[in-house]
Amino acid sequence: WNSIDLIWRILIGMIIGALIGILAPANLEIIREGAFRGCTGITELTLPENIKRIESTAFYGMNEVTELTIPDSAEYIGTDLFGNDSKMQKITLPFAGESRDATLENGCNLVSTIGYSSSNREMPLTEITFTGGTIVPNGYFHYFENLKTVNFADTMTELGNNLFYATGAYYGFQNAALESIILPDSIISIGNDTFRNCPNLANITFSENLREIGERAFTDTAWLNAQTAKGFINAGNVVIGYNGDYKESLTIPEGTIGIGAKAFQSGTFSTVTLPDGLLYIGRVA
Repeated sequence: WNSIDLIWRILIGMIIGALIGILAPANLEIIREGAFRGCTGITELTLPENIKRIESTAFYGMNEVTELTIPDSAEYIGTDLFGNDSKMQKITLPFAGESRDATLENGCNLVSTIGYSSSNREMPLTEITFTGGTIVPNGYFHYFENLKTVNFADTMTELGNNLFYATGAYYGFQNAALESIILPDSIISIGNDTFRNCPNLANITFSENLREIGERAFTDTAWLNAQTAKGFINAGNVVIGYNGDYKESLTIPEGTIGIGAKAFQSGTFSTVTLPDGLLYIGRVA
């Protein structure tokens, strides 16, 4: 197609889409800022497999769209895609943040991507799936009380700080819907407060390669509350604490590859024996 043909096809698609939905043309690579703004009657949105760039407010006002898959071909995803009243329930993303180059500290959260109002704590999203990417930025899932299912890609290596736990004006936020989580073996690092304040999170499948766990990563979860047996508290192959009175000497079990932050901060012992396979020791451990 030439550019004029493409413009006409998009305009025709917008007119039809106002009634039944949008099926974007197969060769479409870029959707500019506000391209479909105001198409409020659309309930279905299908993006082509070779889309590369979706700019901010591209679908602003499409509040009735409840499911969306952004293909793996996408290289950039803008912010505020749908607007404050989105009814999005299920979304599949090729990465977390605006691009695959997003960092833990500099990557927009899910509220920014979809465009929900952060003052609304009953956002309808229940499921998110990542098909790629390497990190999930700090605070990515703030304000999603109904989020029940999170599927991490097997390319992801790091989960940021405070993924669910909001601080400041939203201190005490919790995600009551999340009950289980699977951490793929690609994940090697979990930040501070990552799953804090997910009170019903009882079942966690840990990555075999997980070695770094930050402070309070599982505080106020059902999983941590159930770790009552005397001895070491293990999150997969990482020791994150100890139940009971400390002995004069401490021997970390064989097979341990990491010691979490502040794991033994309150302990007093004269000798510590570390296993040969230990790869990581957290801060103030």
